[in-house]
Amino acid sequence: MIDQIINEIIKEYSESKKSKADVVRKLAQNHPDLSRQESLNIYAQALGMSPAQANTYYYNYGRIIDNTVVLGDVGEVDELEGLNSNYFSTDIVRNSLKIASDSAKYWYENRTFAISKDTFKQRGGLSDSGKGSVYVYYKGKEALYVGLTARNVKSRMHTKTSPHKDKEWWSKWDSMRFLQLEDEVDRQLLEYLLIVAYTPEWNTKPRGKDLSFFLPD
Repeated sequence: MIDQIINEIIKEYSESKKSKADVVRKLAQNHPDLSRQESLNIYAQALGMSPAQANTYYYNYGRIIDNTVVLGDVGEVDELEGLNSNYFSTDIVRNSLKIASDSAKYWYENRTFAISKDTFKQRGGLSDSGKGSVYVYYKGKEALYVGLTARNVKSRMHTKTSPHKDKEWWSKWDSMRFLQLEDEVDRQLLEYLLIVAYTPEWNTKPRGKDLSFFLPD
């Protein structure tokens, strides 16, 4: 059945002027019993989507909630007008934040590289401009701590109020990444999105959270 659906979508998408969002919505309407993974595989094969793009389209356009296809883009005011309050489920907010945090993590890792502790210790080893950054310390693939600074990264080792070098996790890390960002708002938003995505053990203010329990239903 899946192969047949893929062939139908390929034909429809190539012969019509429908957007990918329209095709995904129609798929959800016509095949509400498809699992998330089946839907993602269809998007990838029929519409040429990457895993991240397929995931975004699934949560924004490819699900049925209360017998209604999720529209996804809150900016589509004309389509959202008239929908009752029960339509906008908390799950839409949770899923949107999940997509945003996972995307931010992928974006961050794509624009940074792992730096070993030996390189970190070298004088000038970071090529840090000192104008602000968001950083993550890891043990293997596990993120231990996500932070930000308006100065250079190493300055956080000795900050009077909360020096990293005195923290229990400091001796545990073996690699780190940092991304230089001069804009304060960019730093703050990215830091929390990464905390949500990584849920690092040693971040407490703010801490990570299971998004299944984010906001009341």
